Amino acid sequence: MTAKQYLRQLSKLQHRIDILKDEIDERRTRLESSAAPELGDKVQSSPNSDRFAEAIAILADKDLQRQELIYIYEQMRDKIVDQILELENDQYSKVLYERYVRCKRWDLIADEMHYSIQRVFQLHGNALVTFSQKFKV
Repeated sequence: MTAKQYLRQLSKLQHRIDILKDEIDERRTRLESSAAPELGDKVQSSPNSDRFAEAIAILADKDLQRQELIYIYEQMRDKIVDQILELENDQYSKVLYERYVRCKRWDLIADEMHYSIQRVFQLHGNALVTFSQKFKV
C-alpha cells in the first residue's frame, strides 16, 4: 500500500458512512410515510406486520453498521492526524492534512497556502515520500 492509498482510507470510510446514512434516512422516511400495521383483535399475525418488522430490523442493522464504521473512522483519523503531525516539515503536514483529512480541493489548498497549484503538487509529492519513509507505508 502506498502512502497515498493509506491516507485515502479516510475518505473511503467517510464515503461509506455517508452512503449508509443516506440509506438509513431513505428507509426511515419510507417506514414513517407508510401506514403502521393495525393492531386489532387479530390473533394471527399478518404478512404486512412481518414486512414492517423486517424493515425495522434491516434499518437497525444498517444503523449498527454505520456506528461501527464511524468508530473505525475515528480511530483511523486520530492515528493519521497524529502521524501527519509528526512530520517535521510544517508545509508537508499542512498539505497532507488539508488534502486527506479535510478532503479539500487542490485549488483551495493552494489559495490558503498562498502557493501555485504546481507548488502544492510538488509539496504533496515530497510529503508523500517523507510520510512513506517515516511510517514505512
